[in-house]
Amino acid sequence: MGAVAPASPDPIPMVLLPGFDYRLREWRHPETHETRWLERRKSALQGDADD
Repeated sequence: MGAVAPASPDPIPMVLLPGFDYRLREWRHPETHETRWLERRKSALQGDADD
């Protein structure tokens, strides 16, 4: 399965934060109803691997 995202003339910077799972999929923001392409959820894993 492939992913399709809107074309952009410039690179789009992304910051991935630790402790979250990310999925590339289309969804609508609940307040603005804008289409977004990156879904972020709290990670199901507990604790850090560095302990």
